Amino acid sequence: MDFLPDYYESPGGIFCLLVEHFGQPGQTVPNQQEIERLCGTKNAALDEAMRRVHLTQRRRALDLGCAVGGAVFGLRRYFDQAVGIDRSPPLLAQARTLQRARETTITWAMEGFPLRSYLIRLPDDAVTEGIEFIEGDLNALPADLGLFDLVMIEKVPECLPDPRRFLTQIPRLIAPGGYFLHVSSYRWHEDFTAPEKQLGLPQQVPAQIDEILGPDLKREGRFNVPFILDNDATGFSFGVAEALLWMKR
Repeated sequence: MDFLPDYYESPGGIFCLLVEHFGQPGQTVPNQQEIERLCGTKNAALDEAMRRVHLTQRRRALDLGCAVGGAVFGLRRYFDQAVGIDRSPPLLAQARTLQRARETTITWAMEGFPLRSYLIRLPDDAVTEGIEFIEGDLNALPADLGLFDLVMIEKVPECLPDPRRFLTQIPRLIAPGGYFLHVSSYRWHEDFTAPEKQLGLPQQVPAQIDEILGPDLKREGRFNVPFILDNDATGFSFGVAEALLWMKR
């Protein structure tokens, strides 16, 4: 299913993101526990990356393109402070509501079904202190963000008009000895990224990112992450994303 750029700020798009990030059994796919056994949870790539990294300190982490904040709460389990940046006020509003109240409600009507309200809750063990959500343009990140021990992005370059410009900012955000985690299924779409701005076929993208990041970041790992997506609650897509991990020298 192809989504236009403004889809994710619609009630249906927000609902799908909330369910993807925080959905509980009965809100997402049938037999969700078995799906999670096979595919892992929303933060499966982060959890695997944290098993692979060798950090002397875990002070600050950053999720760029955080949407409704699922990975930011995931990062907070490992780091003293977690920051999420996104351009979308509606998505950040949901993330901040979850941080403040530990739950949020989205009202939406699927085509052919009556209007219905859905309650989304944070996991009981989620930490809400030490988290900050910032509205910002990912292609023009603030200069005063400081340094992070881990920077992660998930399905972000393929949603941007100029992914190369975005990626050139990454090295300055990472502390020496810190890591950059990139997770993507490399699904380019012309509605988001013009063909001449795309980073190529899936097999070409890792080398392209290596070149963009420059010599200060060395690729340390590469692994696959199965996933399942809720397509507007009427069907489900199964796929495999690739996770790439770099360390700053």
